[in-house]
Amino acid sequence: MTGSAKRFRDLQRILHLVAAVLLGTYLYSPLLDAETFAAVVRIGAFPILVLSGSGMWHQARLRRWLRRDAATGQLSR
Repeated sequence: MTGSAKRFRDLQRILHLVAAVLLGTYLYSPLLDAETFAAVVRIGAFPILVLSGSGMWHQARLRRWLRRDAATGQLSR
């Protein structure tokens, strides 16, 4: 990964917040009937929200797992 870990975390948080705002806008606005906006939220924002949230939640575990695999030089199971 290029760049610092702090920059990656900041980008991940920003992506998560933008996706949350899009989902909130979709749920609580009259744009609920707009098919294009609904598709953007369903196909783009919601998966980004789930993946970035899971990534932030399990970040320490993922880093340990990747560091261990890199140190042994083996492929993960």
